[in-house]
Amino acid sequence: MDQITLRQINKRFGNTAVLQDVTLSVEPSTFLALLGPSGCGKTTLLRLIAGLERPTSGEIEIAGRVVAGPDHWVETEARKLGMVFQSYALWPHMSVAENVGFGLSVRGMHGRERAARVEAALAMVGLEGLGSRRPPELSGGQRQRTALARCLVTEPELILLDEPLANLDPHLRESMQAEFRRIHRKTGTTFVFVTHDQAEAMALADRVAVMNAGRIEQLGTPQELYGQPATRMVAEFFGKGVVLPVDVAARLDDRTRRVSLGGVTLDLPGVAAVGAAQLSLRPENVVPAAAGLRPHLVGRVVDTSFRGADHLVTLALEQFGGKTIGLGMAAAPEPGARVDLAVTGGWVLPA
Repeated sequence: MDQITLRQINKRFGNTAVLQDVTLSVEPSTFLALLGPSGCGKTTLLRLIAGLERPTSGEIEIAGRVVAGPDHWVETEARKLGMVFQSYALWPHMSVAENVGFGLSVRGMHGRERAARVEAALAMVGLEGLGSRRPPELSGGQRQRTALARCLVTEPELILLDEPLANLDPHLRESMQAEFRRIHRKTGTTFVFVTHDQAEAMALADRVAVMNAGRIEQLGTPQELYGQPATRMVAEFFGKGVVLPVDVAARLDDRTRRVSLGGVTLDLPGVAAVGAAQLSLRPENVVPAAAGLRPHLVGRVVDTSFRGADHLVTLALEQFGGKTIGLGMAAAPEPGARVDLAVTGGWVLPA
């Protein structure tokens, strides 16, 4: 039985269609990222699952129970879920322990049992000994851990997170990513989190739903979305790289296509039909061409930046109107220098 099932979900605000025919199944213990640009509908979808909004049409099931549909509505507090907000939503006048235990108090749990559950939740998120502090006395990371502990203490079947790391600095963000992964492994709870940061989605999730204009463009593992994007939008939004036009001359087998790239013939993995198609290239799919051989692509250096182990060299591709791709190089060429490139991989997708 799936933890979450969405069937043909539509949501409109007045005349604006925010979600369109969204269908999605999430297995128990999944860490799912809803990823997409601002305005794509990912937060609205999360709010529908939480019961903070009603769908215009369609049906939502949580753990096999219909919680939203034409003839069904289950309030948020009865959906057995927890939610972590970007703003933390902590009561400033309450201590950490009181914030964490608030949901238990509402359910009528008090005394030693409540205290033990709160203590265990604080230990789970690494906040032992801080129960007496108040939110203003905590760092950003500690506030986020408090909000997560408040979810965990009620032992929900599902935890929803709305851009929970957006307010943290890069160092704290990496630390909390590791914390989320550890807690997910330990509890086995289903996590669904919203983010616009593809690096964050790759670091945390085992499944990613890329959203665009109110629809799910592609659902898969981070590895599938990175290496085998289904659409141009996914190829450009998920991971760094460039998408170039190609012509598929022949289908060599189920997963290999012979393509023409700027007049050069290459055999590359992909699923596009014969005819006009697109080639998704990641930085690791291009290397400097060997001397004396015809290059597949010709780039001009437009920018360089030192990364420690190497230099990130941004190249404008001459045959493709100046589209750019980044390449790691040991030494940084001068701006304007020509760099001949060989294509070693990629993914051929439909036009």
